[in-house]
Amino acid sequence: MSISDKSGVAQLTKEIGGLYLSNDFSDVTIVIDGTELPAHRNILSTRCPYFKTMFASGMIESTTKRIELHEIPITGFKSVLKWIYTAEIEFSQMDFALEVYRLSNMYELTDLEDLAVDYVTGNHNIDNLCLILNSSNLLSYYFIDDFVEGHCSEILAHETFVTLSKDALNALLNAFWEDATNIEILEAFVRWMKANPDKAEHFPELLKQIPLKSIKFGELLSIVPAELINANILADVAREQQSMFDSGSVTDVNFAVPKYGAKVIGKNVFLSSRFLKEEDEAEGTDSVIIDLGQCIKLNFLNVATNNELPHAITHSVKVCVSVDNKNWTGIDDKRCSDILDHRITFEFERIVRFIRFTCEYPVTTLIDLTTLIARYNSRTC
Repeated sequence: MSISDKSGVAQLTKEIGGLYLSNDFSDVTIVIDGTELPAHRNILSTRCPYFKTMFASGMIESTTKRIELHEIPITGFKSVLKWIYTAEIEFSQMDFALEVYRLSNMYELTDLEDLAVDYVTGNHNIDNLCLILNSSNLLSYYFIDDFVEGHCSEILAHETFVTLSKDALNALLNAFWEDATNIEILEAFVRWMKANPDKAEHFPELLKQIPLKSIKFGELLSIVPAELINANILADVAREQQSMFDSGSVTDVNFAVPKYGAKVIGKNVFLSSRFLKEEDEAEGTDSVIIDLGQCIKLNFLNVATNNELPHAITHSVKVCVSVDNKNWTGIDDKRCSDILDHRITFEFERIVRFIRFTCEYPVTTLIDLTTLIARYNSRTC
């Protein structure tokens, strides 16, 4: 029978922790910026895969009594080293948590890495988001995307936006923006360029991440100062984007969002709360028109309606497309009675700017579009 002495375990933990930065039985010294930190090979190799690999490598580090670490923050490393000895750490500031995350990732301390991520997850907000984004290893974490999606305009307008690194800005410009328009994104980018003149060589490449074609050229010139990006580059980027959109080479991207210039024509609900039009029950309408802001090659539409009416099962939705809002081509007609959750899918291949949805009800009512996906699928069913 195995019997655990909890008080003995606690005492053992305390005694091992007492060896942190102790010269007692120290057989290796870690040196950072001239500061010497006494340590113990057995503890380091047992608790840290990075040091275990180092000491077993047969290289000079496996036998030397001094290990110099370069470009490592001394305060952050001491906290990580203390965790190796004691399994204890206290987070109080976001920048400290990000530093610990980076070091724990470097030294393969997955448990400590998880603790740092937990702190960041529970304490991120609009004021520290750009600080988090600059810690590139964290960019892939789901909560970053969720937070960006829900706070688009606040992020763009925040004073810390201009502190983003080039890589963080590039990742952010590639993110999904539900509510922000391309003009808002462009204006924020101009502020970033003004604050980061030393990164001028990257301006044209970053500009390509912002959809420009739906913005009139005169407005482009008024937003982007010539001393930052000249008019010829603006025109070239806009033409390049239009060529890609026309050819269908931009795949699996939803163009029916404000980021690409999409907007609703008429008094109808569409996409997100920021872009709702006032509903007027006295002006019942049976159609809705979406202007994508530019001509784009599409082969897939998916629309969701919120018309949960007693007779909704009998209605049909017809979609027509146009490049000029005058000449319309019918695409398909689907019965909502055949569609679960009021979602309707249309498949076709055509260059489109305007999309018109028409509902035929037994009685006139207002169409309520909740979401729309308009894209060129790389793979079709």
